[in-house]
Amino acid sequence: MLLSVCLVRIYSELSSELRAHSQAEQDLLAAKAALEQSHAVHLALVQQAPVPMSYSPLVDGLIAQSFWNHAWYATFGHPEGYKEGTPGSAFGLWKDPELRRRFMEELHLKRWVGPFEARLEDASGAERLCEMYGSLIDSGDGHFGMITYIDITAQRANELHLREFEAMVQSADDGILFIDQGVFTAAHAGAERMFGAPAHALVGKSPVELSPAVQADGRPSHEVARSLIEATLSGEAQRFHWLHCRANGELFTAQLSL
Repeated sequence: MLLSVCLVRIYSELSSELRAHSQAEQDLLAAKAALEQSHAVHLALVQQAPVPMSYSPLVDGLIAQSFWNHAWYATFGHPEGYKEGTPGSAFGLWKDPELRRRFMEELHLKRWVGPFEARLEDASGAERLCEMYGSLIDSGDGHFGMITYIDITAQRANELHLREFEAMVQSADDGILFIDQGVFTAAHAGAERMFGAPAHALVGKSPVELSPAVQADGRPSHEVARSLIEATLSGEAQRFHWLHCRANGELFTAQLSL
């Protein structure tokens, strides 16, 4: 009887250990599946983003792999999937490696970076000026970095052209006014001199308000102005003589171009 009891106890203990071991293996497999699923979810979210993005798992704080979304491939011109798993440092994405080092250093220190401007290289070798945002994210499958790339190359070029145009306008000897919805929205120094009034006194007024009631040919100013503006808006450039009033009431004739 004593031997039977001992055997039953041993069997029970061994069965419990086997069940515990089996449960541990199941838990490990479930955890591994959850990690793989979490990784897949992150990749899916990045792929659906309408802006260029990369998703990079970190190993010992370093980017070992990078995964790029559809918008990134479309923007930088690489064949879809061509750079999957390859970090940008491995194919010369960054024109200035020192900038990449600074970006990553700031990302590790602050866990968030942006906006950060950097010159990157597309598949053709052309430079793209990008405004970048990065974040470090902790999840069930470890740490990873997510970076967004906003191409501002055209924006910066347009800003440069606008500054050049503004400089040209400000240096012009002629009086230049900008009109929108029938009223002046801006006036440069030449226009101030011509009308004898500061820009803020001209802005918000219509051309008719700075003109006599009738033009030199006897036609009402408001009728002539309306027809000229309508013709200009239809795409016909206009050049004509116009009778204006200075701030002191003095009349003067100007040659206008619309």
